[in-house]
Amino acid sequence: MGVTVQSYAVACGFDEYFSRLGNGVHRHALHLLNRASEEGFERLAQHLLQAQKQLLRDGVEYRLDAPTPTHPERFLPFDPLPRLILASEWDRLVGGLQQRSRALDALVDDLYGAQRIVRDGVIPEALITSSPFWRPELRGCGGQGRRWCAVAAFDLIRTAHDGWLVLEENLRRGTGIGYALSARETSIAHFPWLMDGYGIAPIHAGLECMREALASLAPWRENPDLVVLTPGRQTSAFYEHNRLAAGMAIPVHEPQELWVEAGRVWRQAPAGAVPLDVIYRRNEDFYPSPVRDVDLLLGIPGLMEVWREGSVAIANPPGTGIASDKLLYSFIPEVIRYYLAEDPRLAQVPTYRCFDALERAHVLSQLEHLVVKRVGGAGGVGMLMGPESTLEQRQHFAALIEQSPRHFVAQPVQELSTLPCWREGRLRRCSVDLRPFVVFGDQPGCLPGALTRVALVPESKVVNLSQGGGYKDTWLLSA
Repeated sequence: MGVTVQSYAVACGFDEYFSRLGNGVHRHALHLLNRASEEGFERLAQHLLQAQKQLLRDGVEYRLDAPTPTHPERFLPFDPLPRLILASEWDRLVGGLQQRSRALDALVDDLYGAQRIVRDGVIPEALITSSPFWRPELRGCGGQGRRWCAVAAFDLIRTAHDGWLVLEENLRRGTGIGYALSARETSIAHFPWLMDGYGIAPIHAGLECMREALASLAPWRENPDLVVLTPGRQTSAFYEHNRLAAGMAIPVHEPQELWVEAGRVWRQAPAGAVPLDVIYRRNEDFYPSPVRDVDLLLGIPGLMEVWREGSVAIANPPGTGIASDKLLYSFIPEVIRYYLAEDPRLAQVPTYRCFDALERAHVLSQLEHLVVKRVGGAGGVGMLMGPESTLEQRQHFAALIEQSPRHFVAQPVQELSTLPCWREGRLRRCSVDLRPFVVFGDQPGCLPGALTRVALVPESKVVNLSQGGGYKDTWLLSA
């Protein structure tokens, strides 16, 4: 396979190309690398340059506040060597993700309804009401047949011997579907010679599945009017908002472009005003109102009343984020058993609850060995990576934990699996995670594709797009 591949370092951990179950190179990866080597890695580099230029022209970007070493022009770096997942392996993941989606939806519905799980002592009430994602004004909205977790993005990591762990879930504004589509389109346009001969699941079928799931939220109308709600052009993932809207053939609007009148939500169309049935929201729960001490649901005056009355559906409505609280994540195995009477099909990362005095004492004594996260954090921001931290940073986090223990959790450092990436003229080992998506209409269904995020900084385990991560195509192989 040439010097380029032979020099690829697989020092430790689990590499998905080269240490597949300890049996050497994954046979599908071997075929792909042989093809790349035969064609020449110079050709790979040339096509990658062309692909990145095309991505820039097409506006495929994840906007950052400032450039980073891996995002010098604020575009999202693409890597041409795909992740390979066999159909049998994917089917196991799908079953676990569907189970988790059912349990999460039941949890949110119960918390804003009867709160049986609180009354039965599974989750303490104080942990619910103190969550940064709890919306007390929505109490009473559960138990009315609403779907809360219509779109869920899950972050999975992989360990040796095919072990998958759920790292966290994103139920408010999980980004990635549009970028997964972009990755496949880039592979087809610029690297078809790598794809030749593989049976790869067609990811674009997922857009129709998503549209059907969203439409099912409005059973009162045969052909409901759908819209993607975006915070605006300056938001980091605005490309994706447009991409999904175009792929589902529905409009994308900002809050100020929608209004409430006569008990409905309206948008302006070329032929006149159109009543909306379903809003796929990608913005914050509430926005300040010009009226003192009043917050606006999704930034649209009057939307709260219309939604409560059932005249419009929202995917995912404000308040859904309660199930993304990283402290409540530690209760999800119990949540699955409580609502579904099943054992979890997917494992998750052990989590220390800092509100518990004994667990907090352990965390404070082991900060240099743990990852500490804010329960409301996102995008890898405000996180302590213990092994890479300074004494000053650990002391700072210790003080924060002591001051507000409910708002921090800690986890053992996880070894992420790695994949080869073409960086600076050679193959490098890069840590990766996987973000699959479940859409939950009448039943939960996993989209036929996923986003593989890549930590492009050497030795880093931070794959978040907002922290300089890149992305790969994910091939679900039928054979």
